[in-house]
Amino acid sequence: MLVIALKYTKGFSVVLDGDFDYNRLDFSFEYRKKHKIETSNIFISGSRIDSSLPFGSLYTRWGNSSSDFYAPNLLQAMGLYVFVSNRVVSLMFDHNFRNVIVNSKFMKPELKIYHNAGIGDLNNSVSHGEIEFKSMNKDYTEAGIGLNNLFRFN
Repeated sequence: MLVIALKYTKGFSVVLDGDFDYNRLDFSFEYRKKHKIETSNIFISGSRIDSSLPFGSLYTRWGNSSSDFYAPNLLQAMGLYVFVSNRVVSLMFDHNFRNVIVNSKFMKPELKIYHNAGIGDLNNSVSHGEIEFKSMNKDYTEAGIGLNNLFRFN
């Protein structure tokens, strides 16, 4: 399965007394390949904002460490709002080996590996006043292993 998405957003400063004039472009490419038993997923995304915007309007959606559950297409070990960027690129890969460990009526754990990476940049970082934040101008990479479907209740 292949999914390609392209989203364009235009902010107008002259319409309805808007405060900012900007262009935002978001692109994503997702490919899911089902093998005989296993499944592989690749997700690539890139985004760009061409103007200086307030902290809350920039890209901050990367982290998921506050959750105890795996969330696809997010960095699992990174906290929320750790990095702020106006240009970002990410690559997410996971592979589910399906049931290779135990096969019983109540337990069929599936082994899953993942590798995620992202890099970003922030122009005009001084215009955000006293808000402290980091730009992801050096890449952020993580890898992990997990088990899905530990217990089954049918």
